[in-house]
Amino acid sequence: MLTASIDALKPVTLGHRIVMLEVNGGSEQALVKSVQYDGLGMNLLHVDFVRIDATERMTVKVPIHLKGTPPGVVAGGIIEQPLRELEVECVASDLPEFIDVKIGHLDLNGSIHVSELVDLPPGLTILNHPETVVVHIGTATIEAEAPTVPGGTEAIQPELIRKENEKEGTEE
Repeated sequence: MLTASIDALKPVTLGHRIVMLEVNGGSEQALVKSVQYDGLGMNLLHVDFVRIDATERMTVKVPIHLKGTPPGVVAGGIIEQPLRELEVECVASDLPEFIDVKIGHLDLNGSIHVSELVDLPPGLTILNHPETVVVHIGTATIEAEAPTVPGGTEAIQPELIRKENEKEGTEE
């Protein structure tokens, strides 16, 4: 028999929630690997667990949460986040559900790289390349309007070019 609190699984970030499972009278720690809900996302249908040792180091991907309002966005810039999760290594019992990245100081064209991340949990090792961009404040670009056709809204068709037959003087 397997029992676990359903409340511990809603909402869940896959691979980041450690639960205690009662299996045949004993307790075991497990990591939630996948969760399946019904079509409306209301009822839990299926859960996959991975048994873990809380003292063993493991490698997982942890989502990034951006915190703050950058001055660059207030000035008209846009937030670009090419990296949405970090690959980290840590002891299973110290696994964070997410990693906060403070962006309240970024001006236009400012960016934060993996090597610049601070306030990380102790014992956490980031495995991503240090020069990878986590977040960037870019400038908004305005696309040029499509050229208008003189004399109406009809599209200009290309001219059809044909070879002339040399013997008969007709088009092929």
